[in-house]
Amino acid sequence: LELGSGVGLLGISLAGSVRARGARVLVTDKDADILKCNCAANVQVFQANGTTCTALELDWNQPELPEFERSLDLILGADVLYNSDTATPLFQTICLLIAPENTTTKFILCYKPRDTVSESRFFESLSQANPPFIATSVHTSGEHTVYHIQRRAN
Repeated sequence: LELGSGVGLLGISLAGSVRARGARVLVTDKDADILKCNCAANVQVFQANGTTCTALELDWNQPELPEFERSLDLILGADVLYNSDTATPLFQTICLLIAPENTTTKFILCYKPRDTVSESRFFESLSQANPPFIATSVHTSGEHTVYHIQRRAN
């Protein structure tokens, strides 16, 4: 599942990749109209790979999650911490997507730091969740950092 997909470049590219053969990819955004069009435009590529790519609306400020199978292997977020208004809703959404007992789903977050106060608050919230999340920086390139985030096993 990709959070804040925008036009869907990351998620749709993943679904079209030979390496994702057989995967079920969900791309989400507050307004999913363009995502639905872009998924439909690439359906032949997905079918050739045996993958599916589904666009869903997901507003981080709303507590309800769209209907989908709750078992997620991977959640992706590319440049989703872009201003102070996103940190708390993103944290709350991650908590809904990764239940307290789930220590296997991974959240891969890549972003360019812009608002250090809200970004610090986001990472502090992760560490104070119950059970807490572990956020590990796994790659830095230029101004972007990639984090691997997962619930800590008790």
